[in-house]
Amino acid sequence: MRRQELSCRQNTWESERKTCFFITHDVDEAIILAQRVIVMSARPGRIKDIVNIDIPYPRDQETKMSPRFMELKNHIWSQVYQEYLEVRK
Repeated sequence: MRRQELSCRQNTWESERKTCFFITHDVDEAIILAQRVIVMSARPGRIKDIVNIDIPYPRDQETKMSPRFMELKNHIWSQVYQEYLEVRK
């Protein structure tokens, strides 16, 4: 179901070419859909990092296996993890 929903969102964006704003906790989904991923801080919620996603469209499940996808995913997760460590203090 989630994969179909993702595909539907991507198809809608490709046909409409309008700005979309998605909020998600799923890093893979964010990279597949976005041109930019905004990583937020915990409290107060502020922009911690803006990551440009430079993987060409169309993106699909195979994209997740690419070295660049993994690099972006690791970078975003490291930002989230740093924020988690700060909150724990």
